[in-house]
Amino acid sequence: MTNLSETHASDEAYAAAAEAFESKDLVDLTLVIAAMNAFNRLGAPFRLPVAARP
Repeated sequence: MTNLSETHASDEAYAAAAEAFESKDLVDLTLVIAAMNAFNRLGAPFRLPVAARP
């Protein structure tokens, strides 16, 4: 989903996701992915540090 400029979400991928999640859950998951992508894209130019893993 985050690199759709080079490819697209295939019908097969959507069908697999639709089998695993309810419609509302697919929307919620899509919004979370979009928010994470936005934060990552904003963090890079501002040189935000990457959180260290324990």
